[in-house]
Amino acid sequence: MANYALFVGIDWAADEHQVALVDAEGNQVKQLKVKHDSEELERFVTQLLTRVHGDVSLVLVGIEMTADAVVEVLLERGIVVFGLNPKQTGSFPRPSLDRRCER
Repeated sequence: MANYALFVGIDWAADEHQVALVDAEGNQVKQLKVKHDSEELERFVTQLLTRVHGDVSLVLVGIEMTADAVVEVLLERGIVVFGLNPKQTGSFPRPSLDRRCER
């Protein structure tokens, strides 16, 4: 298995996506919202790649939707993306991300 430095979880929504960034040790390093428009999505992906010094092989993304502009932008930049079935993820325990610190 690859050694990922940054794990990205995206809770897809029509207008604004909730995103959590987690490092290799399992610590949440950032939580943010990304609007669903092409400029902001490009800016978001650039920020991700800046965190890993441009090495796309260090980023792994999980998203609840499998076909959308968010996924397209990530794939175009070479980032590994796993589509998650919302019906399956809906049964996962949901700790409040808002209680964790933002960095």
